[in-house]
Amino acid sequence: MRLVIFDIDGTLTQTMNAEAECYVRSLADVCGFTEVDTDWSRYTHVTDAGVFQEIYEARAGRSPTADDVSQFRQHFVCLLAQASSETPFMPVTGAPQLLSRLTGSVEHSVALATGAWRDSARLKMASAGLCYDDYPAASSDDALDRETIINLAMRRAAERFGRISDVVYVGDGVWDARACRSIGIPFIGVGIDARAGSLAAEGAVCVFPDFSDADSFWNRLHEIKDVETRAKHAVDASLAMKKRIRTDLQSAMQARSISEVRVLRSLLTAIDNAQAVRVGGAHIRYRVPPFGDRSTEVPRVPLTAEDLRKIIESELELRHSAAAELECCGKSDAASEARTEAAVLARYGTKT
Repeated sequence: MRLVIFDIDGTLTQTMNAEAECYVRSLADVCGFTEVDTDWSRYTHVTDAGVFQEIYEARAGRSPTADDVSQFRQHFVCLLAQASSETPFMPVTGAPQLLSRLTGSVEHSVALATGAWRDSARLKMASAGLCYDDYPAASSDDALDRETIINLAMRRAAERFGRISDVVYVGDGVWDARACRSIGIPFIGVGIDARAGSLAAEGAVCVFPDFSDADSFWNRLHEIKDVETRAKHAVDASLAMKKRIRTDLQSAMQARSISEVRVLRSLLTAIDNAQAVRVGGAHIRYRVPPFGDRSTEVPRVPLTAEDLRKIIESELELRHSAAAELECCGKSDAASEARTEAAVLARYGTKT
């Protein structure tokens, strides 16, 4: 069974503006904190609890007490309730229908992982005609950071539904994309214009403006699953190639063949670079994971025989071009060295 985890604000409910306004007003009313930076992407943990703690520590010079958090939270939720009573919150277009379709499917299950506090999340969803308690969920009550919140949602979903084969997360914030990349699960973005571009840059496999085209969303879910299945069963041709190169490298080092050692190390580096997981132009705040924490590890990209052929041909082309340019400059010895390196590369085959 595939688990589809949803964020809430901006993903299932159109509450981002109301959320921000009530949050900022509560900071002023309860704590006296004004001129708050509302570019949430600048905060270490983009959750209700995480942002409050960071702002409080910066302004008050100490961590908030449990009473500090409780007073702020109560006032914040009261402001949200007042706002929803004046103008009920709306669901993101197509969200109720998509949730119904997913929960009615034998192939899928749904969970929630939100940076909001549980009581505010429940209020916002209820106002939008959705029910928070219908789904296994994790929230800012459980942790400051989104990675832990998502992992808890996965665990609670497994406890309710049984074995989960794979997971996809759906959200609207760059912080959602970064958390998914840290955990190693696919991320589907929800946004338009600049936000859509930011989500794509952060690694979203696709971005939807909303859920009005449920069929397209459904198809993308299956495409993601197909890609993952092929990757799981792919034969990584680089394993045998790298083993051969390392054996030859050891022999070259023992024979003190400097040029051969150099070219073999260069080829290993080219293969390793080709296996690196792409993250686009994304940037994540540096953090030191606890010893033994494997949550930031991501499997290397498997390579086919065709991939290896292209890498070797590229390395060969570099040597042939260098040899020709060096000959033109009258540097015959250096040109000969480049051709020697090309001959070493040619041993690994360039034809399919």
